Amino acid sequence: MATPDFAQETLNDAACAFGLNPAEAKPLSGGHLHETFRLKDAVLQRLHPDLASDAAIADTCAVHLALEREGFASPRILKAKAGGFTYTDRAARRWRATTYIEGDPPARWGDLPHPEAAIRSLGALLAKFHLALERRKPALSAPPIHDPQGHLQRLRAVYRASEAGDPLMAAIERGYAKLPPWPAAKTFIHGDPKLQNLRFQKGIPCALIDLDGCACASALFDLGDAARAFFAPSVETAASLRLYRALCEGYGEFRALTAGERDFLPWAPKAIRLELAARYLRDAFEHRRFAFDAARYPSHSAQCLQKARDLLWDEL
Repeated sequence: MATPDFAQETLNDAACAFGLNPAEAKPLSGGHLHETFRLKDAVLQRLHPDLASDAAIADTCAVHLALEREGFASPRILKAKAGGFTYTDRAARRWRATTYIEGDPPARWGDLPHPEAAIRSLGALLAKFHLALERRKPALSAPPIHDPQGHLQRLRAVYRASEAGDPLMAAIERGYAKLPPWPAAKTFIHGDPKLQNLRFQKGIPCALIDLDGCACASALFDLGDAARAFFAPSVETAASLRLYRALCEGYGEFRALTAGERDFLPWAPKAIRLELAARYLRDAFEHRRFAFDAARYPSHSAQCLQKARDLLWDEL
């Protein structure tokens, strides 16, 4: 998490708005967008402006409430004392609070005693997540985070030629040109099932957190996104392909994919990497989406360029 750009008083006011004790607030790392704090059994977040519109907040609330009615393992959204599910601070930034779920993830899948079994269980968890929301059908209206062609078009609109960026832009264009069309079938996806957004019990994924990316879209966004952890930043190996197969088999035990989706499965991890690389390269010019990690990079642009480069290992 980036260093907060607000005063302690703002954090105190936000915590009190949800009936939480600000003295318990401890920053949580791992996120790239929101500023996040744990307060004992709760999580308090200052929302990134891109995910703080009325539509985005309504969507996230609808997903939280739908999963709660299904009894699915995910955080429960908390109401503010004044009513509603958000608090707006003096800088017009919005805050949200949810319950905290125990079970921090490992740093890497390989740190687990039985990674293949855990990844198969993740596939099953994603299928059950999709099915739970299919049964409830929450009304969602905000633009989805995953939009491969849209992200490419927006990158093209802002891209400026440079020695550092030109090879990355060429690699993204080259990679996109190789992809077959995304399948048409849709479900309700999580949108960001990375390792940090999972909770574990006894080495097995048991819950999904961070529901801002939920949208009506292809299930392959979730499967491909989850698989990035097995493939990047190195070449695909027999071991990584075995883990991806375990993920897909775990998913298929609970929810069937269409023939078109099954045909696209080999492309899904690469397609997700290309989309994310386009987003990072775009933010190297716009500086508005991804938080800057000043401890690791000399500048925000350098961070975005390196992140994009890491995702394009098979095209550079």
